[in-house]
Amino acid sequence: MHDEFIILVGESYYEKLLPYLSYFWIPLKGKELGEWIPELERLIKLEKETKAAEELSDLKKR
Repeated sequence: MHDEFIILVGESYYEKLLPYLSYFWIPLKGKELGEWIPELERLIKLEKETKAAEELSDLKKR
């Protein structure tokens, strides 16, 4: 078991932190500030769709 961190800040904020983290994800890396909200909305939608598909799959197994 391990902790996983999702980093939602700019590079100047996380660059000194990363050496201390083993498991992390930077979903907005390389995105301009104006792209952050649309990208986060896209990721949230994808997560909801994935979760709904998993729940449907679980129901079919019963």
